[in-house]
Amino acid sequence: MNIVVKVVKQTAFYGTQVTEYSMADVRAMKPDSSGRYYFVLTFASGELGKELTIQFINKADGSALMIHDYASDTVVDTVKRTVAQAAIDNMNGTQTKIDLMIAMLVYGGYAQHRFSVDSNNPVYNLLTENGYEIPSIDNVTADDIDFNTTITDPGIGIALSEETPVMDAAIAERVYFQLDSGRSVDEYTFKVTIADALGRGELVTVEPVFNKSKNSYYVTIPDIPAAFIDYVYTVQVIENDSGAVYEVKTCVLSWIKAKLSDPATDPKIANLAKALYLYNQAANAHFKR
Repeated sequence: MNIVVKVVKQTAFYGTQVTEYSMADVRAMKPDSSGRYYFVLTFASGELGKELTIQFINKADGSALMIHDYASDTVVDTVKRTVAQAAIDNMNGTQTKIDLMIAMLVYGGYAQHRFSVDSNNPVYNLLTENGYEIPSIDNVTADDIDFNTTITDPGIGIALSEETPVMDAAIAERVYFQLDSGRSVDEYTFKVTIADALGRGELVTVEPVFNKSKNSYYVTIPDIPAAFIDYVYTVQVIENDSGAVYEVKTCVLSWIKAKLSDPATDPKIANLAKALYLYNQAANAHFKR
């Protein structure tokens, strides 16, 4: 029998996404410690309440097969329900793990407010409705953050112009640069730190991307885990002719501090920055960074 796993995901900005995994795809995956195979599905920060549907489909006739653990041929779930229920049930529970799950939902809820995604029903509501007290963002201030971006500037015709996180399926950070008049991006080599799970960083050459609306070039520090929001990354711009290096030491905390320091910051952005800070704190406590 030719069976596929059909995953239907509702997204915040890209409509419905359908993915099919063959049994060969499943067998190629590494099982967990219990011998179970699993799929890693990614969600943007504001999508934790969006529905996910899973079916096992017989390709011969298109019928859905019974999933015995659920006594159904269709599983419909959300990250919100799964994570909130795990926290409520104290599942697999160290307190730091529960705190991290709660902080994830608080972050996701404030991302919904920021990006106007089902903002009347933030994902942390499922916790408060069940008597859980979620951490307050009100006491988070710029003074809590002891980090400032540092720049080494040898005067090679380029300057840092902006840093901003991208809160898509994974957190990333974009670092923008502007060139002096008469300079070309081809005169430079760009490098960013890529860090592994143990925090060991390696500088990797990347291609800058031109942003027309900002009239600047940016590079992306990709796939930043919650526990690495306070990790200091290095971005280098090397002048090819001289070898001189313009260097930026940065982390997502820089953006959070800048937003909380500016009284003109949109309250929705400020609240999201505070929730992101608490998410990092909970991740550090759980993973002992």
